[in-house]
Amino acid sequence: MEVLNFLESTAVATWVRESLSLWAFPTMIALHAIGMAVLVGLNVAICLLLLSSKPRAPMASVQTFFWFIWLALAVNVVSGTLLLMANATELLVLPVFYIKILFVILSVIVLLKLQQGVATEVNYADADLSQKRLRILSVMCLSTWMIALVAGRLTAYPMLLFGH
Repeated sequence: MEVLNFLESTAVATWVRESLSLWAFPTMIALHAIGMAVLVGLNVAICLLLLSSKPRAPMASVQTFFWFIWLALAVNVVSGTLLLMANATELLVLPVFYIKILFVILSVIVLLKLQQGVATEVNYADADLSQKRLRILSVMCLSTWMIALVAGRLTAYPMLLFGH
C-alpha cells in the first residue's frame, strides 16, 4: 500500500487529480477516450474487413492503418498511466483492473500477429490457409478488445460491481 500512496503523492499524480487546469484530469480522460476510440475503432474496422468473404481493400492499404493504431496505443499508455497514478489506491485494488490490463496485453499480442499476417498475406503460398489464419486472429482480436473495454468501463465505475 505504501507504493500506491507514493504513486498518488507524486507531483504529477496530484496535478492530474487536483488541478483545476483543463490540461489535467479532463485532458487525460479525453485523450484516453479518443485514443481508445481510434485504437479499438481501427482494430474493429480491420478485423471486420478481414472477416468479410472478399476483403475489398488490398492488404497493403490495410497496413497503413497500423501506424495510427500504434500511435493511439501510445497515447493510451501515457494517459492511462497518468490516470492510474492519480488514483492508484482505488484502481490497483480492483481485480477487474488486472483483467483489463491482461486483456489489453493479449489484444496487443494478437494485434502484432494480425499485423504480421497482413504484411505476409500477399506473399503467402497458400492463400486459403492465410485467410483462415487472419480470420481466426480477427475474431481473437475483436474478442480480447471487447473484454478489455468492458473491464475498463467497470474499472471506471466500481460501484456497478461492488455497490459502493
